[in-house]
Amino acid sequence: MEYGYNEHSKVFFDLVMEGLKGEVNGSSFWEAIDDKAIFHFNFSFADFPKSMNKKDYLSWFEDYSVPLTSGELLGVYKDKSKEREVITLEYKVLVNNGAQTESFCSIIFIENKKIVEWHDYMNIRE
Repeated sequence: MEYGYNEHSKVFFDLVMEGLKGEVNGSSFWEAIDDKAIFHFNFSFADFPKSMNKKDYLSWFEDYSVPLTSGELLGVYKDKSKEREVITLEYKVLVNNGAQTESFCSIIFIENKKIVEWHDYMNIRE
């Protein structure tokens, strides 16, 4: 597996990189992220922070253990009219062999072909 990926998280990284194809530099998710990037999470789980920097997010993903079985990119919306490029990704992943579906909306800010800020919204359906 590639650095920062494991068998449980590969579905997520593949979906995101498909949605960002041609918009960021780097062949992997972690290469596409600026070292000073901040991730914001607009959902609440016990012991899960509201934001993380790249280093902390990478560390969290190294131990990611929820099996994502498959995923689908539902929409990619691009706005290049601003100082920073903004890409919104809609996607869903199946968890635990389809026992649960998690739907996401990620708003991604890009500068100089690097992710500099990320806002995640999530809806869990069982």
